[in-house]
Amino acid sequence: MALLTSVHDLRTLIRSSHPLIVIETVEEDRVLALLQSVAAQERMPLFEWSVTRGLTRTDDAPTLSKMTATPLAVLQHLQGLTVEAVFWLKDLAPHLQDPAVSRQLRDVATTYNRSRSTCVLTGHPIALPLDIEKIVVRLYLQLPNRDELQSMLQSVLQSLAPRTSYHRPRTTTQRGRPGPFSQRA
Repeated sequence: MALLTSVHDLRTLIRSSHPLIVIETVEEDRVLALLQSVAAQERMPLFEWSVTRGLTRTDDAPTLSKMTATPLAVLQHLQGLTVEAVFWLKDLAPHLQDPAVSRQLRDVATTYNRSRSTCVLTGHPIALPLDIEKIVVRLYLQLPNRDELQSMLQSVLQSLAPRTSYHRPRTTTQRGRPGPFSQRA
């Protein structure tokens, strides 16, 4: 239920036109699963940005965009887009100490207030300038519950099954004779 609760909470925030959402975590796999689920349910494209790859669409083949590699460039690009989408901005928070980047993010937030587009900032820790902190909504990921952990465990065990062998290795003594724990043929 933890994932379902997080999906429900994020969908509610997007539908409520919250332009900036912060998820403070290093668990990018969990964030990706959450964002993909929400974007699919809301029928919105999901874009991902990192300083190393620029802005890419997550459901297409990865294409590098050098024009959006810097924080200021991607935010300027986002402000000009007309598509309603979820934009995952990885590790943007440290760059918000730059006044130009901070101002541009506030401008994007003002533009996105009138649409369903949302910027999701992730990283850990996320310390925001006060003027940005006042306009973001923080979403806290819940830990997986017992059923979700059981499901994950089953998934891992199933993925490992073809790779594992259930045959016990034959042990021998130093002289090459079967040891006390070896299987006898």
